[in-house]
Amino acid sequence: MTTSDAYLRVEKKISDTLYLLSVDIDRYREWIPGMYMEVSLEKKSASEPWLDKRAFSIASWGEKSAKILVRKAGSFTSTLISQSMEGFETSIRYPMGRFLINPGHSKVFIAGGAGISVFLSYIDYLNNSKRVEEEINIYHSIKRKGENLQSIYWNELPENINVSYFITGKEEKEYTGRMSIKDITETSNFGRHKYMYYICGPTEFNRYWEENLKSIDESFLIEDWKNSGV
Repeated sequence: MTTSDAYLRVEKKISDTLYLLSVDIDRYREWIPGMYMEVSLEKKSASEPWLDKRAFSIASWGEKSAKILVRKAGSFTSTLISQSMEGFETSIRYPMGRFLINPGHSKVFIAGGAGISVFLSYIDYLNNSKRVEEEINIYHSIKRKGENLQSIYWNELPENINVSYFITGKEEKEYTGRMSIKDITETSNFGRHKYMYYICGPTEFNRYWEENLKSIDESFLIEDWKNSGV
């Protein structure tokens, strides 16, 4: 783990509550897709207490200027977004985590809302490393169409990625309702390919998919950390 100064700024407002931030890292260290960083609201040394830190999945790969996806949900994230509007210097600790997305097998990414962030780093890895061999199916549950992957991601999606959306906001014209295990088994060549499943979303969302994938004896990883007082 490395402690580094960093410069944060808002790169894109995706919705009223969701923002893409760039993180220009002073001490660069390459990370594995799926890892995360801890962000402070002020500069810290490695030996100081980091009482105000929050964890964010690293949404990009392979460049010194990283990206994180931040949902405005409390005092910390509101302050972080506000300070990043003008840009500010702070400290980060990275890379951390055991939710590692490695190449070499077909994958299913199941994301709830801003949980798509942890998968963006692997999409970026595919683009930057030019790996296109694997089949990747993404199932993304979102309340608003405007928070879809095409609205968030900053490059073209690799050609070997298939994306299915499930829009749960009943006020949305494209409302579909929640996705189920049947939606995935019917559309992912289930039974003809062996997939590794990766899950990231709210706690209730994660528990649903954990139980359902266990019921069909599939292998999976869950990104299940939760910030308190976000």
